[in-house]
Amino acid sequence: QERPWFPGFGGPTRTDLEDRFGLASIEFPDSVPSHWRPYYRRMLKSGLADLQRILPSLDVRGLAIRFEGREGSPGTLAVHDPGTRTLYVPPQTGAGTLAHEIAHDMDWTTAVRRYRVRGDYGTDRAVRLSDERLAGVLRGLSTTALIPPGDPAQPPTHANRPAEVFARSMDWFVAVALAREGRINGYLSSVQDEVLTGYGTVAPPDVTGTAGQALMALLDEVAPVYPET
Repeated sequence: QERPWFPGFGGPTRTDLEDRFGLASIEFPDSVPSHWRPYYRRMLKSGLADLQRILPSLDVRGLAIRFEGREGSPGTLAVHDPGTRTLYVPPQTGAGTLAHEIAHDMDWTTAVRRYRVRGDYGTDRAVRLSDERLAGVLRGLSTTALIPPGDPAQPPTHANRPAEVFARSMDWFVAVALAREGRINGYLSSVQDEVLTGYGTVAPPDVTGTAGQALMALLDEVAPVYPET
């Protein structure tokens, strides 16, 4: 489904994307050749445009994008830094992670809106504070006990941290929403990529439907989905 692209074909400018999506900035390190930068900006435009079709209330205004790895986070495919509200997208590994990482940014805005705090995720905070309305919905996304960060004696794992459980669930939601239209967007998620079977950022869907209902209830709090979606 992706149109062929070669260096020199061009793409959206930084200003185009900042104006359309309200992004705070889009930056590249010197190591990314200038003639390849339009390709990565095109990747970002494709991913955000499809996300906004699926989640019309998605708001990424103020998010900063850096097409490089974050210092101190070796081996990660991409990183959302809640402290600075910056999404680090390494050119080598960023494709397939946008849905997961933008879910973290949705979570960040929930913390600001619901708890009036910055630098945290709403899902982590809900479980930490025993916010029954939000924490109760979150528990429906996982069959294991959710553990928010903050207790050195019981650090969370990728499988049971609330923020990660939510982001993995969004991976599936985005993939299913696109598949319903007979489409795939490999920039957003690798769930539908047959070559990457067993890819670790997502969990298999819940056949009982409980997790799906919980996710929709959670999205009512985070980024309401219109009925047609």
